[in-house]
Amino acid sequence: MVEHPRQARIKYPVFKMPKASISDLLAQVKDLPTAEKVKAFVKDAGEMKEAKGFEAIITRPNNRVAAMLSKRYEIVQHKDAFSPLLKTVNLFSPDIRGQVMQDDDGKRAYLFVSLPDKFSFKAGDGHELTFGFSAVNSYDGTTGVHIGAFGYRVVCGNGMIMKKMLGAWSFQHIKGVEGRLKQILKGLELNLATVSERIEQAREMQIEAQFAEAYAVKTTGRYTATDIMKIYEGNEKSLWGFYNAFTHIFSEATSNPFRRLTQLAKAERILTEPKAVIQEGKEFNEYLIEVAEIKERNKK
Repeated sequence: MVEHPRQARIKYPVFKMPKASISDLLAQVKDLPTAEKVKAFVKDAGEMKEAKGFEAIITRPNNRVAAMLSKRYEIVQHKDAFSPLLKTVNLFSPDIRGQVMQDDDGKRAYLFVSLPDKFSFKAGDGHELTFGFSAVNSYDGTTGVHIGAFGYRVVCGNGMIMKKMLGAWSFQHIKGVEGRLKQILKGLELNLATVSERIEQAREMQIEAQFAEAYAVKTTGRYTATDIMKIYEGNEKSLWGFYNAFTHIFSEATSNPFRRLTQLAKAERILTEPKAVIQEGKEFNEYLIEVAEIKERNKK
């Protein structure tokens, strides 16, 4: 009987990627696990019978079960998902920063690419920001070929997930993906002006420390909020400083990589909805004060 294996913990990298040539990354992609379909069986009244309409997806060469899916499911091999992307980036520059990764079962693979200098700029605080994209492909039916943009603050190594400002795209099939990526890269270059504007807006907007802390407590929990505020104390006192404190903590976190990427994506809201973030921080601060007063009265 074929069953789903326990979800493997993904070993996401921090955003400090090594220099790599396109040819090096293509070689790494070529070595990623492949997948194939085999007959799947289920136990029925004590007997093993073929699962009608389903097949098991097996990763090679480790021979592990990735999933049991409909026979209509089309496998996209990791190398077929990523190779066209790298060949497209090669049109911009053959030498980039990048990394190829996979989970423990090989059922998910990841490509991280930091783009050439034309996709970077200096923010108003004088620190360089560079940008790139990540791609993911799976054999377990959880995602098609997914591409998302990210930013990287060179001075402190902060990763910045910017799906709203720079975009995120999913493709069920890889046909024509080269042309799509060319459009994505052109759009990414144009959208950097939007990111720059958002950053300058955030640098001009102040957020009181108690409101910033309350927002951090609400979105990350009290323990992590304490760490965020320690970083914020050394940053400029603006939404941009708060944003960088937020992303710094989750760029460095390693104990729960899923939570890290989720929180980095949530942090983007500080830049895209600054007034709402300040208001939520204010309201939650009032709530925390009220709770503290109730506890104090109950002690008496």
